[in-house]
Amino acid sequence: GDQIELIVHNLRDGSEQKITRITKQIGQWADDNSPLLGAPGPVWTKDGMGLILADYNPARAAGGIFLFDLFGHRTALSTTTGEDHDLYPRLSPDGKLLAYAQYSSHGVAELFVQAMQTPAGPHRLTSDKKAIQGLTWTPDSRHLIFASNRSGSFQLWSITANGDDLRIEPTDSSSAAEPAMAPSGGWLL
Repeated sequence: GDQIELIVHNLRDGSEQKITRITKQIGQWADDNSPLLGAPGPVWTKDGMGLILADYNPARAAGGIFLFDLFGHRTALSTTTGEDHDLYPRLSPDGKLLAYAQYSSHGVAELFVQAMQTPAGPHRLTSDKKAIQGLTWTPDSRHLIFASNRSGSFQLWSITANGDDLRIEPTDSSSAAEPAMAPSGGWLL
């Protein structure tokens, strides 16, 4: 139907627990898991007691990034209205910062970061109005690596968590997407 269930499976005893349901947006650009947009999550919290997930309710024209505990209690971490959609939630390895891409239409996004524990709003890191195809944190939680077409083809870019020192990451690829950093920091996929 129009619902996607988030289920946690216990590998020790095989039990499963439904955490929540999100609305599948059939025919909506933000539900397109094509090379242009990435998965809405989920990602685990550092303590393993919660999941961070993007959701959007087309009936209310509202959505955002949400934290779900293992009992299904939902806390909004970001909110959007209208056609804006927050995607690619990524928690920093130290668990203190949340980064995500906010799309205003197909192919138009900006990168945001916010603290997990303080009520301060998000800090906008980019102002490109270009697509973002995934992001990842460096192991020290100081930099974000993201794929963007900000200078033509999709390449990897690095930016500090406070928005300074934006630079291209040299690769041999003519089109890069969905970066993932190894926990040791020695490898970037």
